[in-house]
Amino acid sequence: MSRLSITSTDKVNSTTEKLMKEFTQRIIANPPGVCPVDMQLAFLKVCHAQTCGKCVPCRIGLGILEELLESVLDNTATMETLKLIEHTATNIKNSADCAIGFESARMVLAGLDGFVEDYISHIKEHQCTGTFEQPIPCVTLCPANVDIPGYVALAGKGRCEDAVRLIRKDNPFPTACALICEHPCESRCRRTMIDDAINIRGIKHYVMDKARADKVPVPACAPSTGRKVAIIGGGPAGLTAAYFLQLMGHQTTVFEEKARLGGMLRYGI
Repeated sequence: MSRLSITSTDKVNSTTEKLMKEFTQRIIANPPGVCPVDMQLAFLKVCHAQTCGKCVPCRIGLGILEELLESVLDNTATMETLKLIEHTATNIKNSADCAIGFESARMVLAGLDGFVEDYISHIKEHQCTGTFEQPIPCVTLCPANVDIPGYVALAGKGRCEDAVRLIRKDNPFPTACALICEHPCESRCRRTMIDDAINIRGIKHYVMDKARADKVPVPACAPSTGRKVAIIGGGPAGLTAAYFLQLMGHQTTVFEEKARLGGMLRYGI
C-alpha cells in the first residue's frame, strides 16, 4: 500500500517568495521623484542576487557594474565612467549565458540613455536632478494636487466639513470629483506595500455624503484688487480659474456660449 506524502515548501524558498512579493509591491508603490540612478542600482543588485554564478559575465560583470553605479552616487565618477558603464553593460549583454545577465545589462543601457541628465548631474554637480524631498505619491499623481492624506485623516476623525474645506483649497469641485474621478492616486498608494490601495475616491464620496459641499461655506474672498478678469468658457477649467481669481480679490466675468455653466460636467457626463 502506497503512502501519500506531502512535501512542505522549503522555509528558505517560502521566505524568499514572500520577500520578493513584498519587493514587487514596493516597486508598484514607487513614488515619482526618486533618484533614477539609485533606483537602477537597487534593481541591478536584485538581478545580481538572482544569478547562478556559473558564467563570468553575470558573476563578475554585474558586480563591476554595481561598483561603477555606486561610484556615480558616491561622487567619485567622471565622464569616462559613463563610457565604461556602457562598454561593460554591452559586453555583458552580448556574452551572458542566460536572460538574467542579458536583461540586467539591457536595463543598465536603457537607463544610461533615459537618465543621462541624472548621471551627468551626479558627476558634475554631485546632486540628483530630482527633488530632494520625497513627494507623497498620491498627491503627486492627483491632477489637482489635493492634500489626500490630510482629508483622509480628517474623514477618519469624523471632521467631514473640514475635509471638504481642505479639498476645496485645491479643487473647487469636490462633489463632482467624488463621483467621476478616475483616482490615479490609488495606483501608487503606500498601502499597496501591505495589501491593496486605500479606496481614496470612496472616502471622498463618503465625505461629500456626510457634509454636502453646498452646505459648507466657501472661503471669504480677499479684499478687492480693483482688477477685472474675463474668462472665456464656463467649463470646469474656466470655473476653477474664476473661483481662485475671485478668492484672490479679482472681479471675474465668465463668458459661456451655452445656456448654462458647467461644460463637460453638465453636458458631457
